Parts: sequence; C-alpha cells; structure tokens
Amino acid sequence: MSNNIINLELEQIKRERAKAHDDMMWGKPANDIITGISKSDNIRPARAIWEMVQNARDVAKKGGAEILFVRHKDNFIFQHDGIPFDNHTIEALCLQTSSKTRNDIIQIGQYGTGFLTTHKLGLSFELTGTIKLSQNKDYYYCFQNILFDRSPKDKEQMIKNLKELNSEIESWGNSWDQIIDSPNNQTIFKYLHKYPIEQENANEALHSSVHLAPYVLALNKRIKSILFRDVIDNTSDSYIRGNDTLIDTFEDIELICVNIQQNSYRNNTRNDTVIKIYLLRNLTAETETENGTESNAIVILPIHEDEDGNLRVFLWDSNVPNLFLYLPLLGTENWGFNFILHSSCFTCDNDNRDSLRFVGNG
Repeated sequence: MSNNIINLELEQIKRERAKAHDDMMWGKPANDIITGISKSDNIRPARAIWEMVQNARDVAKKGGAEILFVRHKDNFIFQHDGIPFDNHTIEALCLQTSSKTRNDIIQIGQYGTGFLTTHKLGLSFELTGTIKLSQNKDYYYCFQNILFDRSPKDKEQMIKNLKELNSEIESWGNSWDQIIDSPNNQTIFKYLHKYPIEQENANEALHSSVHLAPYVLALNKRIKSILFRDVIDNTSDSYIRGNDTLIDTFEDIELICVNIQQNSYRNNTRNDTVIKIYLLRNLTAETETENGTESNAIVILPIHEDEDGNLRVFLWDSNVPNLFLYLPLLGTENWGFNFILHSSCFTCDNDNRDSLRFVGNG
C-alpha cells in the first residue's frame, strides 16, 4: 500500500473518530434544541415573554430585577440587570439544559427546554453581558453580540454551531488584560428577525402580555419593574412595584394591597396612574426564602378602587389566566371562577407547561 493511500486512510480514521466524539459530546444537545424548537409551533408567542421574565427573576439581585422589552422592525430585545453569568449558566444556555443558580424552593427554572420557546421571536439571538470567571474571586469578562444561531434543522450543522459557540466561550478570559474586577450591570438578548412570522410573533407577544404585568409584579417581589416599548408603534408601558400595605387580618389570612405605578405612552401623550391590586395571603402555609417569607397560596381578588375611593368588584377579562405559578399559566383563562389563584405547590409535568399538577401533603 502506497504512503499516499496510507495517509488517506489514516485521515479517514481520524475523521470518523472526531465525528463519533462530536456525536457523543454535542449530538444530544443539538437534537434537543432542534426538537424543542419544532415543538414550539403551537405555543403562544406570549409564552416567550414569561420565559424571559422567569429567567430575569431567577437571577435577580436583592433590590429586584428591572426588565425591559423593546420591539424593533428587525429585532426584539430582552434586557435585565440581574447577576452575571457564571461558567455553569453560560454552559446551560449554550447547550440549552436546565441550570439552578439559587437554592431556595421558589426558583422555577432557568435555561431549560422551556427557554427554547423564546426562539419564536427569532431563531438566532445576539447576547451581550458579563461572565464571572472565578467562583471565589471577582474576575469578570464582558462580551458583546455573541451569536447563538439556532436556525439549522440539520443535526450536523447544529453540532457545528454549538462547537463554534463553545470555542468562543472557552476563549473568554484567557488573557489577563481581558479580565475586569466588576461586572456590566446589563444582560441583553437581541433576537434577530429573519422571517415575517418572527416579526408577527414579536408583535403579538409584546402586546398580549402588557395587561398581565401588574399581577406578575404583585406576586413577585424579585421583580422591581417591567417596561414594554414598541419602537414601531411609538408606544410604551412601564410598571413599577411599590410597597405592600396590610389592610386587614382574618385569622390566618392577610388582606394586602400592592401598589403598582403604571406609566403609559400613547399618541405622544403620557398617562401616569397607580394600580392597586388586592390579594389574600395564607399565613399557615409559608416558605422561608432569601427574600423573606413566601406564602404557598395567594388569591388576587377582582376588586378595584373607583374615583371616589370605593372598592368595586369587577369581572376579569377573558384573556387573564386564573392560575399563576409566579407567572401566568397560559391556557387557564376562563377556569370557572372570578379570581386569580397562585400557588407554589402547582407544578408542571414538563417545560412546555401543557399540563398542571398540584402537589399536596403526600
């Protein structure tokens, strides 16, 4: 056998070995991403908004997360001021596997397959933020516009994209002059619109989510504010969570009023108002968290304050879910009662939240 043929055969052996290695290392994540995105076809675009809010909530700093959504013609931006990435969470985002950044019971997930639903707003996104390179020291690296391309439907191309992305991430902080001692305060996901359906999804997701923001803020002390801005329509809606006010106590139940500052901008006119949300909080079933005591059962009452300061009962709109697990469980609209019920004891069978269980005592 000639040397040329031997060299060719050896190269073929190396290629087959490398392909087997890639299949073992990257094959499952590639398949999971392709399959997860394909399963999102029938999911409402609004689900993407609440997956993003969930992500920001999970990494919120002590004062609460400030969240921003902005719709442009060719992209959709999700921005928050939470804690920076670390080696585990950036790996989880790259491979789209669930990561846990907190130890308390009320964390509801991060970067699991549910986060793949955000690709309804764009199959590719650019990520800007900071990674903490060391667990014990303040060593950070800032990165800008790193491309996460989830557009391939071919497994081999997806593997190639994952490998290139991983290689980029592994290069961060390899030079001492790249390392800084404090993080950038903002993490920005910029979803790129390549197809008209992504633009339509972004429009629907943004505008169908605005009316639920006050209830999300009322149930989540980890979220300080949510701002929705539509550059195309020149509109914006911002909600800022105020303090809780104790109205009354009934044996083991508290009646609380949460003040939400709303600022809306329409037709070059700004309108400021305060939304008062009344909720009943169960005191007999509570969980201690780093942010204080969390009730396992909360009911938001269909009550609003009229212009004369009187409390009036109203009927929820048909587009308001009746069940929340810190965030709205889409699909539970018209559940059969005129309340919003939140419980941390709700659990979903999978990341798609297409079924719901209640975990009781045993």
